[in-house]
Amino acid sequence: MLKECLDSILSQTYADFEVIVGNDYTKDKLFPEEFGIDDPRIRIVNHEQNLGECHNMNYLLNAAT
Repeated sequence: MLKECLDSILSQTYADFEVIVGNDYTKDKLFPEEFGIDDPRIRIVNHEQNLGECHNMNYLLNAAT
């Protein structure tokens, strides 16, 4: 479902955005290439440890530009 979500975002006509995906599942790392995405507006952050929902969201808000 993540690929479909990212594809939908990238198909929008509005182009001034940033998407940061926070991967809190530490066993499997995610990479844009596995979704067929080569777009600098999409970033994936693989956390070394599970931050939990609230800490992950706060991390992503602080990482946003």
